[in-house]
Order: sequence, then C-alpha cells, then structure tokens
Amino acid sequence: ENLVKRRRTQFYNNDKYNKLMNRFKQQELKRIKTFHYIYKWQFSVVILFFLSIIFFLIGLYIYHESQEVVEVTIEYDSDSKYKIFEIPKEMKQPVYIYYKISNFYYNYKQFLADESHSIHDGRRCKHIKTLEDLYKFRCI
Repeated sequence: ENLVKRRRTQFYNNDKYNKLMNRFKQQELKRIKTFHYIYKWQFSVVILFFLSIIFFLIGLYIYHESQEVVEVTIEYDSDSKYKIFEIPKEMKQPVYIYYKISNFYYNYKQFLADESHSIHDGRRCKHIKTLEDLYKFRCI
C-alpha cells in the first residue's frame, strides 16, 4: 500500500487525489463535458433519428431489389419431357433458377444399410481409386 501511495503522491498529493476521486464518483467532473452528453435524452433522440433514416434507406433498397425478382410457375403434370415457357420481363445477369416440388413427402428416418461401414473405421477414403468407387462408397 505504501508503494501505491508513493506513486499517487508523485503526481498528486493525497488531498488532490481524494478530491478528484470524490468528484469522479459523484459525476461532478467539469472538464469532461462531452462524455455526459451521451446520457441526455436529446442526444439519444438525434442518434436514433439518424439510425432510423439509415435503416429506412436500407429497407427501400431491399424492397426495390425484391421487386425486380421474376417468378414463373410451370405446371409439370403432363407426360412431356420438355417444357417451353416465356419470361415476361428482361433480366440482368446472373440468372438463378429454383424449382419447387409440391405434394412430395420424404422419409426422415435414417437408413444405415446403404452406407459403407468401412468408412467409419478411421480411414479417410484410401480405398477409392475410380469414380465408380466414389459413388459406390459415398465417401464425400
């Protein structure tokens, strides 16, 4: 404790140090006024107003980009292999195609019989030499 007091007294004497710490704990520091503006409601309202403008502009951009999405639904109930369709709007590159499968129910149970048990014994696909072996063992 003497070492701490010695270091304090190099810069301050005990009275000045105690007064400074007392004013700091009571939030009565006059020299640091800009720090205390953060806690005033007017400053918070201004910051929240600017943030709301920024997020509103981001939302407008996302809405504008979502309006340029082209969605075409093609029924594939018939027996023909090929479907001819037209896109009603000009699209920019890149163009992504997604498909939807309806009335399709998948099995969620795990099947252990369709995988190779030699994969699970610590080796990392050393026995695969050809592409057919890759499909056979399903290692990747």
